[in-house]
Amino acid sequence: MFSNNKDNKDELEAAAKAFGVLLPETKEEQFYLWPEHLNAFDLFIRCQTQWRISGLGQVTGFCYDSVLAIAHLYEYDDLKSVIEDLQVMEIKAIEILNKEKK
Repeated sequence: MFSNNKDNKDELEAAAKAFGVLLPETKEEQFYLWPEHLNAFDLFIRCQTQWRISGLGQVTGFCYDSVLAIAHLYEYDDLKSVIEDLQVMEIKAIEILNKEKK
């Protein structure tokens, strides 16, 4: 798998050229995760298999029984705050995931 560093980018470009493949231009986007949001982000990633899906294939949100089980397993500090931050990410993720299905 190719990562996004300069050496691997050069290697990927050389391989694509050898096979006559045109690579799409990529726009690198960076984001910074504030330390106070690390636990919520970590829990969000750990819960990616815990989405509830409606009969029509729409994402409706996380299965919170599972989310809480995972949260307790990893013993996050200030769980209330972590869940509140998780819900902010969940709302935006639902919007994005359901938009992709249209």
